Amino acid sequence: MSLLDLLSEESIWISFYDYKTSLISHSGFEKELRRFIISKSYLPVCNRIRNGEAFPLPERKVINKNSYKKKRVVYTYPQNENMVDPPDPQEI
Repeated sequence: MSLLDLLSEESIWISFYDYKTSLISHSGFEKELRRFIISKSYLPVCNRIRNGEAFPLPERKVINKNSYKKKRVVYTYPQNENMVDPPDPQEI
């Protein structure tokens, strides 16, 4: 079974959810991840990868940390692509 096949499996996403929620206490992320899994929002991302479609370019954002005057540039992918965090095949 390929990594892409694993990313398309709901049971893998449930395991990922259990793992992530055991590490965090941020209920906002927990709710967003649960919504992502229930709505199967990972499937369109997996299908685009499977079909060889181009991955979207990350968006440039400038952030300012509270205690520092210097701003930083970070690049982030769209929400659904950012949520697709491939599991380590050795952990499965």
